[in-house]
Amino acid sequence: MRRQFSIGSKLGIKLLAVALICLPIACEDDKPRSRDDLFTEQRELPKLFMTAKTHKRIEAPASRNIFIDEGTGETAWPAAECHAPNCPGREGDTLYLFPDINPAMHAKPDGTIAPGTPPEGNNGGKPAGFCPKCWKAFNLANAGQDKQREYNLYVKPHVLPETAKRMAELEQERRDRRNRRP
Repeated sequence: MRRQFSIGSKLGIKLLAVALICLPIACEDDKPRSRDDLFTEQRELPKLFMTAKTHKRIEAPASRNIFIDEGTGETAWPAAECHAPNCPGREGDTLYLFPDINPAMHAKPDGTIAPGTPPEGNNGGKPAGFCPKCWKAFNLANAGQDKQREYNLYVKPHVLPETAKRMAELEQERRDRRNRRP
């Protein structure tokens, strides 16, 4: 019995020694990524874009700006959502999603962005950053500045659920990186 114990303890000591030697080597790959790496990954996360006329939904990297959808030939705009509690586009608890069209710019077929009215028109006179359903239903074109500001604040960029999850992970990685600094 004593002999088995000593063989077991010798084996245990050897395994412990190997683990202690290998542990620093295994941890070397756990170096924090640079801020640039984190920023680059964040810019490549998927973002929802929508076309103006057909409201076709297109996922593309967040780093993209407006662009021409090859399938429809329409400009794809960043998707926005309206958080107004009385938004006529809202269906139950589902927020109204819409393309946030900027009537002062458009995408050219070569992918460049140019000033001027988009081919889809001037968006009914609605400036960028407003929900089209609220703009029309509450006659915001003729409303005072305070009312327009209120409804403008209800509009937020739409963030895909998987993008929101990954952005939270990246933010945690940034915090961990800051806390590790000497």
